[in-house]
Amino acid sequence: MPEDISSSLPFRETYDDGLKTLIRNRRAELDRARAERMSPERIAADRETFRREYLDLLGWPLNAYDEYRRMSMNVRKIPHGENDFAVIWQMQFEILPDLWFYGLFFEHKNKTEDLPFVICQHGGLGTPEVVSGVLGETYNYNNLLERAATYGKGANTFAPGLYLWNDAYGPEKDRNRIDNDLRQLGGSIAALEVFAIRRTLDYFVGEGIAKEGHIGMIGLSYGGSYTLLTAAAEPRICAAYSSCQYSDRYVHNWPDWTWKGSAMFLDAEMAALVAPRALYLEEGDNDDLFDDRDFLRECERAVPFFEAAGVPGNLKFRAFEGTHELCKDNDGYDFVFRYL
Repeated sequence: MPEDISSSLPFRETYDDGLKTLIRNRRAELDRARAERMSPERIAADRETFRREYLDLLGWPLNAYDEYRRMSMNVRKIPHGENDFAVIWQMQFEILPDLWFYGLFFEHKNKTEDLPFVICQHGGLGTPEVVSGVLGETYNYNNLLERAATYGKGANTFAPGLYLWNDAYGPEKDRNRIDNDLRQLGGSIAALEVFAIRRTLDYFVGEGIAKEGHIGMIGLSYGGSYTLLTAAAEPRICAAYSSCQYSDRYVHNWPDWTWKGSAMFLDAEMAALVAPRALYLEEGDNDDLFDDRDFLRECERAVPFFEAAGVPGNLKFRAFEGTHELCKDNDGYDFVFRYL
């Protein structure tokens, strides 16, 4: 007579409990190893070695950027109208053979000044058209790009297009499937798109539009995460503003933000690679995706890295009164543009 399946349930429950205990204990072990090996003093003394490890963590093609940047890159620049403050261009960059990455470039109409250059990064379900406002409503971005482009005497701004759109802007794509395919090849979707942003920056620097020492990046949600990821990889970004994504990756370990061994590079360690440059972090206190308490704990972990670099004032963070949105006041812009 067949036995009742429930008779073996205790064995499955024991296995489940054991897995959770194993993960908890292994995390504690790696936390100790990370704290010892990646101390603020060690990173401050040899930041470029740790940066190379970080690039290898995300994988190809980011870890081969120095090789690819020596190659020529085809670029398409298509007029796309203008608004009150800029001439707008649709841009395509052949970052790898037959792979055309795109974005919108807002060339500021102020031609009498040497202006900063700011990368303005959309988040999940978004596009360059949404974050820049060319479709009208900017939703929770709260006019992210326009505020950067019109700050002070103005800025040239570029909105890269990531593999994050939903079916409102074309056939929805399976980001996780593409990420898995790239992982089989030694890379990741994050490695590819950070690489793409760096290659577009090569173009704007080469054209004299982006001047080293005057380059910033601002992003919300997934765009906030890409801002941290890119600033950690790209030393030419001298000030970064990441909104509503910096957090505890043991709590928010999404598949496309988790790599083999990434417990050694959590968000605070990525922030350590931004130092001694400037980093502004924020989180809404009523964000329905990320808990501001997780955010503040991880921010506190980043403080010693900036202190060890001798620039404690180059890190600023806060939980503002709001939701999953770019804060509507200009505190973050004031901070970033002070360094641009």
